[in-house]
Amino acid sequence: MIKNKKESVFVIKCVVFFLCVQTLVGCVERTITINSSPTGALAKINGQEVGKTPCTFEFDYFGEYDVVLKHPTHKTLITSEWATERLWDLPVLDLLFELTPVTFKTNLEWNFILEKNDTNKENLIRRANKMREETAKKETGKAGK
Repeated sequence: MIKNKKESVFVIKCVVFFLCVQTLVGCVERTITINSSPTGALAKINGQEVGKTPCTFEFDYFGEYDVVLKHPTHKTLITSEWATERLWDLPVLDLLFELTPVTFKTNLEWNFILEKNDTNKENLIRRANKMREETAKKETGKAGK
């Protein structure tokens, strides 16, 4: 309970000081930018769409991410990439950096080159025949067992 004017002034000063300190506290921003050649590929990270390349999205966790890039004129790329931490993202140090009045940014950039689809009809027929032969071999192998 506040008993006199001096105590109430002290409490108000403490609240104002606390609010001022909170505005000075920085943060850590983490983003990943995905680029592809050609641009415009639909990007999925761990099964969730994040946009068409080039695209940037925020992330919280470091480690391995599943990446799928789909483009109408190029082959779908299925791969994985690692998000690696910076000094200010390491355990214990990240808490100290969160309390400093500076914003630290981690922007990882992943670049991918997509292979063009083979639109040659002869190559398509050749690949289809090869797959048909491989499938027939597997079927005859199963029937013999």
